[in-house]
Amino acid sequence: MTHRLIPALAAVVLLSACADDAALTAVDAALTGPPSAARLAGESFEEARARALGALGPQPFSAEVLPTGSAASGAEDYVTLDTARVTPWDAANLAAGFELARDLRAFEWDKDPSFDRRPTFLYPDDGCFARAQLMGDTVPAAGLERPTSVFVFGDLEVATENSPYGRVGWWYHVAPIVEVDGDAWVLDPSIDPSGPLLFEDWVALQGDAEATARVCAPGVVTPVSTCFPVEAEVQVDQATIQWLFGIEWKRQLDLGRDPTVVLGDTPPWLAEPVAPGPGTGPEVGPQPF
Repeated sequence: MTHRLIPALAAVVLLSACADDAALTAVDAALTGPPSAARLAGESFEEARARALGALGPQPFSAEVLPTGSAASGAEDYVTLDTARVTPWDAANLAAGFELARDLRAFEWDKDPSFDRRPTFLYPDDGCFARAQLMGDTVPAAGLERPTSVFVFGDLEVATENSPYGRVGWWYHVAPIVEVDGDAWVLDPSIDPSGPLLFEDWVALQGDAEATARVCAPGVVTPVSTCFPVEAEVQVDQATIQWLFGIEWKRQLDLGRDPTVVLGDTPPWLAEPVAPGPGTGPEVGPQPF
């Protein structure tokens, strides 16, 4: 059974109907949509979490009222993370699988159907949930098992050339994870497009030594969804994905890049971007999540 994550307005209606329930079930929570991962300047982890989860509806989540079995409720010290359920891959497939998920332009863009898109690695500010979903959608076509998901929580901050401020902050982050010969490797081109990262290195690059983490089933990309077992496959809605495509395009213009080049067949990790071309890019509507 497959559900699309419902738009924000419908999420408000759903949560209003559930307002008398002290504890929402994991399935109810999963249907409310992906909370923003962004941690704004000056926000703590706790403040960013309260803002993002509260935006899901009139009955905000809290640390005490989180869906049982979700990544947000069951995260543990990342040093002792249980990786027993991580999807195994052969060593020979690790680099090839990463490059496929990073490079393949397989997703239609509504504003220009002739210009297929890849996940929004060049807009790292938010949308990790969509990137994780789209990467997971890509690799099975090459005969690879879909990776599990790994969430990390904390006062996260990453240095990046893909923000005009040189850094982005998150209160949570999610990416695909696989196990190769006993080691856990994270596939996350938004942090490092050069190749997979060992799990411990991936967390370290996000700058919080007290971060917590949790592994969830393949396809679980929102922190309030059930990790195991998965009652239903939950997908990020197309309106959110399309909005992220548009804001990534605009970001390239803001950085002085030509989006037709860097979002096309010559991304920064394959060649130096060229000077920007004419035009201002598509209109970008309000953030849908």
